[in-house]
Amino acid sequence: MTEDEKALLEVWKVTIDVQKHFNDLSMRVRNIAITVLGAFLAAAGYALKDGSTVTLLGERFSLTAWVLVAALLCWFAFYLMDLHWYHRLLRGAVKHGIQVERALQGRLPEVGLTQAIDAASPVYRLRASQRLTIFYGLIGGMLIAAALAAFHARSFYFVALAALVTVALIVILRSRPKDAGAGTKA
Repeated sequence: MTEDEKALLEVWKVTIDVQKHFNDLSMRVRNIAITVLGAFLAAAGYALKDGSTVTLLGERFSLTAWVLVAALLCWFAFYLMDLHWYHRLLRGAVKHGIQVERALQGRLPEVGLTQAIDAASPVYRLRASQRLTIFYGLIGGMLIAAALAAFHARSFYFVALAALVTVALIVILRSRPKDAGAGTKA
């Protein structure tokens, strides 16, 4: 093995470590998001059991509804952080890993982990970013429905919500990921 190949192999090892790091951070964000959501749901359940209300501009509202709205806002913030922060960093590390693996392909054909994972990533033709949006979107939709129910919204809102969620899912499922340039579409 030449010095150039040794250096490239070391770059590949560090790149794999960076990919693992960002993947771990993404999983931690999701774990924290689910834990925080659980706390909000427990608070909403307690407020519902207790029958607590809040007066706002002379109108009385269920505290449960406002707790669910706060949960929704927090859930959305976690989604933005996950998809538009950590997932982008992971995608950048994957793109770089694919470039390094292509440079090593002729010399060390065994080095191909990033490309193998990237090729195996789609599930039902959905890339990771699309699955992430579905995960957060479905739970967010349930939070919206629960908040509307807690606000005693009319059935019109539930029909509108169902239509909105259906359209959003169709758009997500039919969307084609844009080519990320270096071989990944995550």
